[in-house]
Amino acid sequence: MTQTQNPIRFDLLEVVSIGLKWWKKIALFAFIAALAMALYMFTQKNRYKSAAIIYPTSAYTNTRANMFRAEMQEPVDAMGLENEIDRIMTVGKSEPVLEALASKYNLAAFYNVAADSSGRNKLFKRFIREYKLTKGSNNEIEVSMESVDRNLAKNIVTDALVEIQNNMRSYYAKANGGMVKAMEQKMIMQDSVILNLTEKLVIMREKYGIYSILSPSRKVEGNIGVRNARGLEEIQNIEEIKDKYVMDRAKYESICNEFKTSQSNEIPFVHIVQAPSANVNKVGPFRSLNVLGTAFGAMFLGLVFAVIVEYIAGLKHLLKPYNA
Repeated sequence: MTQTQNPIRFDLLEVVSIGLKWWKKIALFAFIAALAMALYMFTQKNRYKSAAIIYPTSAYTNTRANMFRAEMQEPVDAMGLENEIDRIMTVGKSEPVLEALASKYNLAAFYNVAADSSGRNKLFKRFIREYKLTKGSNNEIEVSMESVDRNLAKNIVTDALVEIQNNMRSYYAKANGGMVKAMEQKMIMQDSVILNLTEKLVIMREKYGIYSILSPSRKVEGNIGVRNARGLEEIQNIEEIKDKYVMDRAKYESICNEFKTSQSNEIPFVHIVQAPSANVNKVGPFRSLNVLGTAFGAMFLGLVFAVIVEYIAGLKHLLKPYNA
């Protein structure tokens, strides 16, 4: 018994002939799939995206050394690099920022989740899926929000910029504020020592009758006399110690003022290159494209299914002589 030739040839003409043979079924399947997608798209709300572009401020421009020193300075770019970008992105998605935004706009009710601790993680997970910080190719950061509410998307991005700025400033202000408190405590101690030394100098000058000595480095006017040699030495020693305390006190005062200036609210930590636009763009769903894509996809799957069915039927026909 001779072998029968396989009636199925996988070429374009064979696939076209199968498509023509099954076209009604394929068209019906594509129509049903497109109709189902159209009904699904009808239930979906429009989604809108609001975005802003920011650059972080270079940490070197806001440091005390670069703000108040004229020696040994190097040119510093006003825009931050990798370290500052990482800080901004971390702060932008930190819990204080998310909590402030979620609380202000009552996102628990918007997402229909519990406002207590049990629903907090679920709230943040849903919020993070729509609120994003993305690093660009030029070290810019895009702060964006997608939502079915276009006003909410715009307001979230606008307030996120404020929260990021305020939180970054508060971190630096807290660090500088700690230095200010430490220096103020040190200056209180120095004031006490200076006052004590001053009182001692007054007593000793009155005791020895020496009033023209300012410090050991200054010139002594007049004839002190041998009898007051001891008083001269004692006054010089105390005056030298007092002078050092006074100079140190002045340095602490100057540095303390520098740290206080670094706490100013006028110092920016982010540069807003592009603010959120009033016209929020629609990002989906694109109903016509989805319906057309579903229809073409269903037609392709239907054709594949028809080819498989015809191939199996051909195999059965091929095996009939062997089973006879």
